[in-house]
Amino acid sequence: MENASKALLIAGGLLISLLIIGALLLMFNNLTEYQTSKSQGVLEADVSKFNNQFETYIRNGIRGSDLISLVNRVINYNTVTDQDGYEKMKISVKIADNDDLIREKFSYDNDRTKYPKLLQRSYNQDNLKNRLTDKVTQIENKYNVGNVNYISNLTSNISKVMDNSNGQEETQKILPKDLSNYGGYESIKEDALVYYEYTQLKRAYFNCTGTAYNQQTGRIVEMNFEFDSSRNLE
Repeated sequence: MENASKALLIAGGLLISLLIIGALLLMFNNLTEYQTSKSQGVLEADVSKFNNQFETYIRNGIRGSDLISLVNRVINYNTVTDQDGYEKMKISVKIADNDDLIREKFSYDNDRTKYPKLLQRSYNQDNLKNRLTDKVTQIENKYNVGNVNYISNLTSNISKVMDNSNGQEETQKILPKDLSNYGGYESIKEDALVYYEYTQLKRAYFNCTGTAYNQQTGRIVEMNFEFDSSRNLE
């Protein structure tokens, strides 16, 4: 009888131990699932937050000024993306199939031997910086003096700037006081013509023609835009 009682106690102890172990395993599994679910939720929130800053441009009728902001964002992202281990973003901007359309829509006049001064038919993530944004920044830095932005004033009065053959008084008021600081009058005209194309680009309208997402990360990785030549530059 005594042996039977001991056997029951031992069996009861084993049963309790198994129940405790089972409960611990269940808690561990639940905790693991919770942590996994939480991590997945954080990851999805991060992806959503990342995509939102680009998906707002997936539409038609985007102003060139807004598109330039997107371009700068993509350039900055691609500069640091290797540190995060993510895929670089691709972006393409198509302006025209030929230079004639660029001259017609963006240049100050249609002189085929001299234009376009700045814009080219298309850009991608590899050349947007050195063939567009860097050139614009160089001119802006050159003409920003204190609180005066000479280049904006020059392009706003481009016709007067280009017609100073007789040293007209109105034109002289527009130009910087010391022309030699900017390479002389001819150099200033050239810069004004380049920047004029940029100001026209900011006024233009573009349509988003395609996007792509990384199937593993869910992040947007490609955006394509095309100039809408049917709309006026207002």
